[in-house]
Amino acid sequence: MIPMTRETIVKNWLGSVPLALSIFAATQVSYAADPTAGLEITSCKVFSERDDKLVQDCASVARKSCPGPGTCELPIGMNLTEGKDIDANPETWELVKVEFSCKGIAHLNGPHYQNDHATMTLACQK
Repeated sequence: MIPMTRETIVKNWLGSVPLALSIFAATQVSYAADPTAGLEITSCKVFSERDDKLVQDCASVARKSCPGPGTCELPIGMNLTEGKDIDANPETWELVKVEFSCKGIAHLNGPHYQNDHATMTLACQK
């Protein structure tokens, strides 16, 4: 087995950064947001990945976080469930799904894993 020196670890890590950045860049969606589109959140649900009976409505919290008519970066952490883990199991993930409309046209974002360090972009295209 080859001993891992600090220099080798750093070189390996730095070598993986461009790959990670290229993967991240490839997953980004680019579009022109329409700030006058009248974005309206119609539904927000947090649900257990393991038990489909455990669902919490988060529409009112999401609407407070995204009150304007334009683009919104909705935090999708425990703020949506008032700080509660809805299945009370720290080993499992919950999912967040938001339905919204732009000038009456329905859109869906999610499901995404609930994460205190993540946001969900809600935007209407021009």
